[in-house]
Amino acid sequence: MIFLPAVLKLESGGTIIWEGDPANARLDVNAVYSARPDINTLSGTGARDPENAQRVPVELVLNIGGTLTSIENNFFFRLPNTFESQQNSTLSTQLASINRDENLKLIQATNFMLMGDFIPVFDRGSTN
Repeated sequence: MIFLPAVLKLESGGTIIWEGDPANARLDVNAVYSARPDINTLSGTGARDPENAQRVPVELVLNIGGTLTSIENNFFFRLPNTFESQQNSTLSTQLASINRDENLKLIQATNFMLMGDFIPVFDRGSTN
């Protein structure tokens, strides 16, 4: 299996500020990875059914802050500002739940970037 690097797009409005030592530049940048995962895997059963897959745009946002010598990063899932995504309040709730659980968020983000999909989640929020 060959792993290709994911393409992250920089969001407009980010900043890099240099004042004095270039190594102490202050960062505030968002990079976004977009995919259309099957959101049925986030249901309580965690079932995968390729014939009934419901693929909706989802973004994984990596926020890069701090300085060049002390980078701080955070990441979270969000729905892009599209009509299709904004009409899905259940998905918003499911993504909020993933964003609150650091371990689950890390597992899901890794699979999301490598495979473009979520790992099935069962009733208690655990993955298979």
